[in-house]
Amino acid sequence: MKDFYVKQKAFSTRSRYIIYDSEDKQVYYCKARFFSPSRKFDLYDSLNDEHLYQIKRKLFAWRPTHILYNDKEETVATARRKRSFFKKLITIESNFGDFVIEGSFWAHDFVILNNNQEVASIRKKRISWGDAYHITLQSDANEAFFLALLIMIDSKFHQKKR
Repeated sequence: MKDFYVKQKAFSTRSRYIIYDSEDKQVYYCKARFFSPSRKFDLYDSLNDEHLYQIKRKLFAWRPTHILYNDKEETVATARRKRSFFKKLITIESNFGDFVIEGSFWAHDFVILNNNQEVASIRKKRISWGDAYHITLQSDANEAFFLALLIMIDSKFHQKKR
């Protein structure tokens, strides 16, 4: 089991996130592209400044859709929001398997499920400067992928419409 803390920088011209491990060491960072109509985000490894993933919102889609690309610009995952009255639902088709993200009505608590087994849990802090999250991963595998999904969740539910 591995814990990460994600903090969005407040009062920034574009969205920026810093991701810390359980020992408060910065391990990843993410930043949004400036003036991007499709709201592109890039996730980097802090240790060697390596580009890992790009998150991009599909502009013309029937359902709100985000696509996750790797550093070679190959599609890794497609996330689509599903209609639900009492909770937030996102389905993910990826190279790592199919996942379902279930969130609370107010979109503050999420679980990521694979075959009805919890893979990760996400909690949003209620009061903070900028959005702040705590994510617990059940496995060490594909941690950057799940952190990219967390950035996508924040982009879907907590960013103000521009």
